[in-house]
Amino acid sequence: MALRLLEIVVKDELARRIVHALGQENPVPPHWLMPMDDGVAQVRMVLDMESLEQVTDLLMHRYHLGESSLILVHPLEAVIPRLIKPEPEAEAVESEDNGGNGIVKATARRRHREELYSDLYDQARLSRNHLLLVVLSALVAAMGLMRNSEVVLVGAMVIAPLLGPQLALAFAASLGDKPLLRHAFRTMACSIVLGLLAAVILGLVMEVDPTVHSMAMRTRPSLADLALALAAGAAGTLCFTMGQSTAVVGVMVAVALMPPLAAAGLLIGHGAWRMALGALALMAANIIGINAAGVAVCLYQGVRPGTWWEQQQAAKSAKKALAVWLLLLGGMAAVLAWFYRPQ
Repeated sequence: MALRLLEIVVKDELARRIVHALGQENPVPPHWLMPMDDGVAQVRMVLDMESLEQVTDLLMHRYHLGESSLILVHPLEAVIPRLIKPEPEAEAVESEDNGGNGIVKATARRRHREELYSDLYDQARLSRNHLLLVVLSALVAAMGLMRNSEVVLVGAMVIAPLLGPQLALAFAASLGDKPLLRHAFRTMACSIVLGLLAAVILGLVMEVDPTVHSMAMRTRPSLADLALALAAGAAGTLCFTMGQSTAVVGVMVAVALMPPLAAAGLLIGHGAWRMALGALALMAANIIGINAAGVAVCLYQGVRPGTWWEQQQAAKSAKKALAVWLLLLGGMAAVLAWFYRPQ
């Protein structure tokens, strides 16, 4: 199980109250009280990932931790001696000694929302390095399409930084976080425009053969491509929230976005506008599918703010976002089924 070291810096009296409450838990989590200067103390405890968010939310609400306190979370590689996690049946039953007001309860099979937020904010940040990777991956993908080389295309997918902004859009919708939503949308929009522009320029200066198999296949999207986007979005969001590696899933998301983007740019530069429209339709279908699946998985994983009034606003925002994406998904499915049906 994934473990976290939770450090809480508060006033000495409040720290002792927290330690006393932890002593009433069944089982008692490993914890320590460390007095500091100026009437401040530090409480440290080792928790599993599933109970971390519940613990921090409960401490914030029960002890009114505010600006005068500090909560730090550190990942742990291992604890010696090994911690044995209780059986699931035992977790569901609260101890009679604490009157049903226990602190440590595992309610989420995922990372803490603040861990997710911190990672996604960094990954979705619009920077020169991010844009440079987008341009390079678009050029590599374009060369792979022109050479009909799947190996080169895979290389482009590995370096394409497109997973973070997509996950950030879904995460922001689930939390109702408008600043993060704008942040992710701006990064994704700039990435698409810049990647498309790089491929267009390459299409203007180099000879492009629209009949090459790897390019032609991305000008006729189908419902199967929409299903691939849904699977990639769901897998990427699930792996990210659970703390598992997203490298392979990131390649899946990049496969769904970068090749059609590069194909559209090459075809526009070549003047094959009708085929370019098909590649753009494929990219739009993939964006819609990835985000619809991402919002659905965030709701399934219980991603929400810590306070009840924020939770109410976030629930409305998430449901509205999911409804919009599902509406777009249905519309795109109808377009693909009608205009790009097999001949």
